Amino acid sequence: MLEDTEITSRYNGLYLEIILKYKEYIEGEERIYAAELPTFITPEDQAVCAVAGRIKSGFASYNYDRDFVEAAAAAHAYVKKEIYTIEIPIQFWLKPAQLIRCGSGDEIGKAMLLCSLLISLGCPSAKVIIVDSDDSKKIGVYFTFSGGLFLMRDSGPMNEFISKEEMVSDISGDRHERAYEFNNNAYLDLF
Repeated sequence: MLEDTEITSRYNGLYLEIILKYKEYIEGEERIYAAELPTFITPEDQAVCAVAGRIKSGFASYNYDRDFVEAAAAAHAYVKKEIYTIEIPIQFWLKPAQLIRCGSGDEIGKAMLLCSLLISLGCPSAKVIIVDSDDSKKIGVYFTFSGGLFLMRDSGPMNEFISKEEMVSDISGDRHERAYEFNNNAYLDLF
């Protein structure tokens, strides 16, 4: 009789074979337009609100003006620790509730979840930012608060910047061809 880990490994291998067999079809169906990206930021989703509620409950009496930066750090920690990064050889899109349910997702999915949480915690300025270069895609989530501009990425701490230009330069290392940002209300090409 097989051990549970061996059974899980075999299921995963079978699922991967099926996914790869239908890769072209799935990616064709998963193609989305830039204007659709805001629909992946879901701060009012029940699962997102539940996580935001757990974060708020960590404060004696959550007050946005007083507690938001600390709550944002807690949301960042939740996404980094509780949502495992899995990159599979196929382009797919999941909404934040699906990542919460699965406990895993790709880097852009995790950024959309974090952005959703920040907005649910009361910060409408939160946005996902993506900087593309020839050989890489750099993803982060930023927000403005009390005159500061804060950036969070899947790896590393939350950092504060003086300007958006300084932040984009830090993300891209001055190597970028295209940058864009979005949240639940808007999509904007930066360059």
